[in-house]
Amino acid sequence: MRHYRYKQWPSHVQGRFAGIYKEIGDRSPDIVDWFAPEEWAHNWQKEARWKNFQVQAHSRELNMLFGTQRGCKQQTERCPDGANIIHWPTFWISATVDQTQYAEFPRQGKITKAFMSLNSQPHIHRCMIMDELVRRRMHKHAVITWHYPNVDWNWKAWKPELLKIEPNWNSDSVDSFKYSTFMHSALNSTFMNLIAESQADVPFLTEKTFQQIIYKRPFLTMAAAGIYKDMDKLGFKRYDEIFDYSFDEVEDSIERGLMIIDQVESIIGKDYEALNQKIMPKLEYNYQRAKVLASDSSHVPDMVKEMIKWNPEFSPPYVRFLQATT
Repeated sequence: MRHYRYKQWPSHVQGRFAGIYKEIGDRSPDIVDWFAPEEWAHNWQKEARWKNFQVQAHSRELNMLFGTQRGCKQQTERCPDGANIIHWPTFWISATVDQTQYAEFPRQGKITKAFMSLNSQPHIHRCMIMDELVRRRMHKHAVITWHYPNVDWNWKAWKPELLKIEPNWNSDSVDSFKYSTFMHSALNSTFMNLIAESQADVPFLTEKTFQQIIYKRPFLTMAAAGIYKDMDKLGFKRYDEIFDYSFDEVEDSIERGLMIIDQVESIIGKDYEALNQKIMPKLEYNYQRAKVLASDSSHVPDMVKEMIKWNPEFSPPYVRFLQATT
């Protein structure tokens, strides 16, 4: 049986996907495993020889692994018909714990601002959130980053400008897992994080969300509807002493985003230190829960376990599970 395995990253290598598709077409393997846990889908039709990928899905076996919590319409539309879509809901938990295991972040100093909002790529839902924050003047109570001000969007309240915490920040040298002294100072001065995930309508949580759990910080995340139910299933606890999570039931992303902003606005001007103490048991619990999930092999798909046996050096987040799964 011809069984080939490919990893989507690094996807920036020119012509890499076209080469893979050609190889699949030339070899006609019985099984292809496509590893992309860092992603939520694969836009395969953009590449040369994409029909070889479709033929593999239709006539043989194509398994596609993503770091999503569950399936969704958008993911199905972005993958070949006939492909087996496999979800790894704890991948980004494992990757985040692995990358931050030597980083300590005890709160120090006075909390002076309500929230932080970190924005790199100017996705549409991030533009909406930023415009609404300025319209409500909530940005006055926050530490915010905005790295790409020249974005074409129907701005109503904000004139985009470069906002950064790191004086020497640039997109080529950024490391989303390593916080500088500037970032630590910003984290210390803010109570919570308002997170606009990579996708507003896809059940895909990344390090953006799980870093806050590791750093024992409250947060509200804009992602797909029902994402907090997904976190409930993983054993995390909501900070429902201070937030109303009814937005999680709302399918419309704009309405859901506005309801999330309502919740952030509701804590502005309150005693942030007291709020932090109020939810401290849950902050600690969620931190410990993330560490348990990071090394819990029961959430690791069989496709990953087989890959580790085949090549233990495949990737550091996979190697964490080597002893538990072989």
